[in-house]
Amino acid sequence: MENNKETVKQNQWLKIIIHLSSSLPLLLLGLVALRGNLGFNRVKTVLQRTRRAAVITLLLSLACTPIHNVFKVPEVRRSSLGESFYFYSSSAYRPFTNHYSSSLNQINLKIIKHS
Repeated sequence: MENNKETVKQNQWLKIIIHLSSSLPLLLLGLVALRGNLGFNRVKTVLQRTRRAAVITLLLSLACTPIHNVFKVPEVRRSSLGESFYFYSSSAYRPFTNHYSSSLNQINLKIIKHS
């Protein structure tokens, strides 16, 4: 029974560490934005940073099961890493679609007008 409590406690700490470390790229991006250091092309900077975070969290979530199988480390729930991946992958394309949505609307209007 004592061993089970220790495992649960370790998993809770591991979840906290995963959530904090997966939110770190977002916090760093926020600090860069507050300082005004996003550069000339802000959309490109946001896309690069969020894409990198999405790829890292995807690779970490995919590595959980093989690490558990090979090294017999207590399995980490991949759901928290998967949620981080979903957040960063969706936020990587949100600025892109917001930036170009007006252009797409104008193109669609021109196509409809000339049809």
